[in-house]
Amino acid sequence: MAGRWLLLAGLAVLTACATPAAPPRPGEAAAAPPSSVNGRYRGIARLVKATIRGCPRSGARLVVVDASAISLNYRGATVSYALVATVAGDGSIHGSDGRGTIDGQITGNHMDLLVSSEYCDVRYALDRIGGS
Repeated sequence: MAGRWLLLAGLAVLTACATPAAPPRPGEAAAAPPSSVNGRYRGIARLVKATIRGCPRSGARLVVVDASAISLNYRGATVSYALVATVAGDGSIHGSDGRGTIDGQITGNHMDLLVSSEYCDVRYALDRIGGS
């Protein structure tokens, strides 16, 4: 009997996790987009996928957002791209040059990025340290 209860409880948890978030109710505010995304963001980049040697290494990074745009050098020993991405009004980030891609989100003073190429994926977790 206890095993059956645990199974049902587990299914309820999985169902709750799979259910999409409900839209805000009338009169309820949705999460506010960042008021100003421009500035300097500092944090850590972690190499999460490498199918060749020479991908960018994990480590400290500084990313600057100016005029709602990010430009960064995605550089490893054998992989190097100068990538540019735009930051939309809702804080979402996207840019691609056909060889590399930047996708991410700014929420408040925090920025999450995934910078990808055919060979390497690097995740950035950055916090705002000042205006531009």
